[in-house]
Amino acid sequence: MNATPLVRRSFARLAILAILLPSAACQPPNRVADLWAYPEIELRPADATVLDKRERPARTTIEGRDTASVGYLLGAKGDQTSVEQFYEGELAARGWAEPTDLPGIGLRARTSAELFARSWRKGDIVFRLGILDPADPAAEGPTVGFQTVYRIDIVDRPIHADSS
Repeated sequence: MNATPLVRRSFARLAILAILLPSAACQPPNRVADLWAYPEIELRPADATVLDKRERPARTTIEGRDTASVGYLLGAKGDQTSVEQFYEGELAARGWAEPTDLPGIGLRARTSAELFARSWRKGDIVFRLGILDPADPAAEGPTVGFQTVYRIDIVDRPIHADSS
C-alpha cells in the first residue's frame, strides 16, 4: 500500500516529536530565578549603591559548560577592607563558609580587572566578591564618588574538575 504525502508528513512529525520531547523534559529548571531567590544577593553595606544588575543562564560555550549566575555591580564609599569585612561577617552569620573544593576555590581567582576576589560556599552555591581595579580600563562602572567599586555574584553549582 502506498502512503499519501499527508500520511508521510504526519509520521515524520510524530518521529520528530518523539525525538524532541524527551530532551525537552530533561531541560534544567530556571536556575537564574532560583539564584535570585537567595536573600544574600541583596546584601550590601549601607553606603553602597547598585550600579548594574546582571544575570547569566547556564550555557555551553566553546570552552565548555558555563554555570548560571546572578549579581550586581556596586559602588561603596568605604574602602576595600570594609567591604570585604561586611560580606565576611554577613555571610558567615548566614552559614556560608570558605570553599574547600577546587571549583569553589577557583572562583576566587581574580580577573585582570580586579584587585581582589573572594568566595564563600553554601551547599551547591557560591557567593563571589570581586573588588575592581579603578585604574584598569577594563574595569566596569563609574568610580567618581566611590572609594570601592565591586561585583557580587551568586553562582550555581560550579563545575567539578572531573566533569566534561
